[in-house]
Amino acid sequence: ELDDSIADKLIPGCTTVEEVKELLLQRFQEIEQTAREQATDNAILEHISKVTTLHH
Repeated sequence: ELDDSIADKLIPGCTTVEEVKELLLQRFQEIEQTAREQATDNAILEHISKVTTLHH
């Protein structure tokens, strides 16, 4: 198990390993959310380009 003294080395300003875990989890969820939104945007753009190509 990680010691709390390592927390500040992993993420400056963190005092406990628990804090580090929470921050990393939060960051991971943000990245995942962004990736999901990006995928949705790409799907929409792809659809639009297909639709517009059909009409020309």
